[in-house]
Amino acid sequence: MQTEQYNEYLNSDPKFTDYCIKIDPRQIVEFRQVARSKGHEAQNINRYYVQFERGTKQLVPVSVVPIGFCKENNWTLYAVCDGITRTKAGQKLVLQQVKENKVKEKKTVLWTLLACTYQHEVLNYTTDQWEDFSDRGNDTIGAEPNTDDDMKEGIQRRVKSGRLDTIVSKKAKELKLGNITLKKNREKYLDLAAEFFVNKDYGIYRNSRRTKVWFKNRILEILKAGGNIVDKIEWNDDEWVLGEYISYGGTKYNEKKNSKLTSNNEKVYILRAEKHVSPQVVGNCLTHKANNPSVDITVIFNFNDLANKSDEDVNKTRVDVCKVLVDRTTQFNIGITRIVATAQTENELKLKGSDRVVEYWSSTNGFNPDLFPDESDDAVEIDAVSGQVDLGL
Repeated sequence: MQTEQYNEYLNSDPKFTDYCIKIDPRQIVEFRQVARSKGHEAQNINRYYVQFERGTKQLVPVSVVPIGFCKENNWTLYAVCDGITRTKAGQKLVLQQVKENKVKEKKTVLWTLLACTYQHEVLNYTTDQWEDFSDRGNDTIGAEPNTDDDMKEGIQRRVKSGRLDTIVSKKAKELKLGNITLKKNREKYLDLAAEFFVNKDYGIYRNSRRTKVWFKNRILEILKAGGNIVDKIEWNDDEWVLGEYISYGGTKYNEKKNSKLTSNNEKVYILRAEKHVSPQVVGNCLTHKANNPSVDITVIFNFNDLANKSDEDVNKTRVDVCKVLVDRTTQFNIGITRIVATAQTENELKLKGSDRVVEYWSSTNGFNPDLFPDESDDAVEIDAVSGQVDLGL
């Protein structure tokens, strides 16, 4: 732990010092700290070694957990969870003292390591709590502060384990990683994630010189590198989709905010996932057609489950779903008169004007020949029980 943590314990619990003990550094037989990205540098161990050899007192204890007992020496064995550099320096010093005592027949009193079991015995720290405590223990002002690599490694660990996602979603349930392709949600996700590291009251890297923006950028880089966020495919909220359709879709539809409303005798359904084709969209279309026989129904593709798919995969998904919807319309007269897709892929989003909305099928024009060459009339195999189609996804 560092001085700031030590003082917090002193001020919060008068019995804290009861759990601070002097031990022989050789009682440490296991090292569990994972905070440093490049290990325990020899120069820092040597610096502490010189300080301890010259009589500098160790004011802040290292944090340990008892893991066994050595009958030969009649002492408890420990794992150190925080303070490895100081521990290794103390071990080096004691081994040197033992060697000199034997060779020179000295009776030097061996140096002792100040250790603390409070986190283990009183607070019952979990693995996650030890990780946070250890990282914060290196968040010092002055000697041995966390490097950028240390902090990036700390972010990486929490992303890889899923902890960062859990931390964020506890504050906002809708912000699980699977839901943050939407830009405004992504920004909120990154903001809450960065707070965990840099918040002045509880951030584990609160003493670093790095800003919240720096942490947000590092988190985003790591998420992208791990495939957790894919920029290639983008989905947008209903208002954006409706705006694109109204602007570039060649329609008289003019309801910009609420897709549930009918506009100029046209009803719009925005399809977000292949699994919602049946019964959701098909059922809704059938019901709406029964109640409004003369209304035209348009289905707009803007999927939210296309992560890591190529442009070709995205188009294949649209083609397969379009075939299912047309098949349903033909068989059951569910009222769909048009099927389009708004821009989602990186290349599509670069397009201008009417190219940003592509018609896949309409009751007037049939299948788009550019997207359905020589197979516009192919049947699509549908499960007779579930009504689902196997899209191979």
